[in-house]
Order: sequence, then C-alpha cells, then structure tokens
Amino acid sequence: VRATDLQIATANIQKVSPAMERPVQQEMAPGPESFDLAKRMEQLGLKVDPEPFGCCRCGKCIVVPDNHQAALFFCGQYTGTVKTSGCACIGFFDEARIISMKKYTLDCNKVKVLDLKGNPVLISGVATYRATSAKKPITDVSNPWPGNLCEPDTQSFMELQAQAVLKKVAAQYPYEAPDGQACLLRDTSGIAAQFREELQRQVMDTGCVITAFDLTDLSYAPEIAQAMLQRQQAEATVAARKLVVQAAVHIANDAIVEIGKLGREFDKDVEAGIIRSLLTAIVSTQTATPTMP
Repeated sequence: VRATDLQIATANIQKVSPAMERPVQQEMAPGPESFDLAKRMEQLGLKVDPEPFGCCRCGKCIVVPDNHQAALFFCGQYTGTVKTSGCACIGFFDEARIISMKKYTLDCNKVKVLDLKGNPVLISGVATYRATSAKKPITDVSNPWPGNLCEPDTQSFMELQAQAVLKKVAAQYPYEAPDGQACLLRDTSGIAAQFREELQRQVMDTGCVITAFDLTDLSYAPEIAQAMLQRQQAEATVAARKLVVQAAVHIANDAIVEIGKLGREFDKDVEAGIIRSLLTAIVSTQTATPTMP
C-alpha cells in the first residue's frame, strides 16, 4: 500500500462528523406517573393522624417496624399516632396498636351478579389498597380488612363492601352489547375505574385509599353458559350468512356490468337467469353441480 493512500484514508477518518463517532442516544419516553398518595388523600378529604400528645412520654419503649404506624390509647382514649419507625418512648399506661401502611390486595373471586339484562354473570376483581390512618381502622370500623384486625372466620368490612360494589356497578351494564355501547365484556378499564371510585366511597371510614381495582375474569354463570354459547354461535352464523349474501349480490351485479361492457346484450329473462345461477352457486353451502338443459 502506498503512503499516499494511507494519508488519504487517515484524512477521511478525521473528517467524520462527531455525530457519527458515537451512537445517537435516543430520549426515552417518560413512564406512567406513580400514584400520588398525598394528592389522593387531599382529594378524598382524608387527614393524617395527629402526633402523640401528653406530658409524660418516657414510661416505656415500643418498636415500630418500617412502613408501620402505632396508634396510642390512654385508658381507652386515643392520644395520637407514632409515625416514625424504630424505637419510640410512650407513656407507661399507654397502649400501642401497630397498623401496617403497606399495600395489600383483596381478591373478589367469582362473585355472581346480574347484568343489566338480568343474566347471571360470574365476575372477579382485585382491589389494591393501603391504610393511611392507624386510628380509623381501630376506632371507626369493626373488622376493617382481612388480617389481624379481623376476627377469625368472619368476612371483613372491605370484603363485604367490595362484593356489594361489584353487584351494584355490574347491574348497570349488559354483559355484551353492539359496538359503540358500554358493556362488561369490552369496557373493562372504564368500568374498573367506576368500581374503584364506588368502593372508595364505601370504605372511607376505614382510612384506606383504593389505589386500583382491576377486573380479572368475566363469564356467564354455569346455568346459562350453554344457552348463551348457542346464541353466540347463532348470531355469528347469521352475521356470516349476511356477509356472504351481500358479497354474492355485488359479484352478480359486477358480472352483468362487465358482460355489458363487452358488448353482450341480454333480455330480462336471461339476465335474471344469470343472476339466479350466480347467487345460487355463491350462497349455497354445497358445491355447485353443472347440469345440461
């Protein structure tokens, strides 16, 4: 290789623009906004618990785990909430009830409801919630949610309210409907938002915030599932036959038009016979058998 060739190649490499020296960095689209608990509490009118009050707070120590709060009671009277995790000093006669502030899910599995048309439907949903107060679930509601605050073998307040909300909201919509109309089968996102808002109103006294409510399963009840399946099959068959007939009409009409463009002329009877034969051959579910007159 000649030295001049090497010099030319080196010069070409140095002329490469800075944009080509390194790969272009694409700006990533921002992800979905996180759930703003403080903003949601402000919208709902929920207030945070007050700090403990009293003259003596050095009688004994308690340990508050991470993401927990402790409601304090003196002789049965609420005196405040410890919101900081770790070791906290409280009064000697104070009673501490520790409440978790973690997120939890509530599974409403196969709740039987009646849709707008009165058809029995099995619907399942998952509610995501978290506590915002350590006082309310203890003083305002009995058995607020599943867990250590609920008595054994007893459905919690939130479970019963979730089932009632499912039945109430599902009764406002049909299982399925024509295009453009709201129904349980297609409009799951909008209906789930309505579920969430309705459940939130029902469980305000527990101090919980419902962060999400998603529909997970939807089906007809077993007693009508077979009949509804037959109806769906019949509707699909009718829709398919309508499509075939419409296509056959257009094909027959196009055939007559194209033959006319070629200079062929028919009387009305011959034209009707051609159309009849084409419609019969296209619409029929069996293979056409040619016959000689």
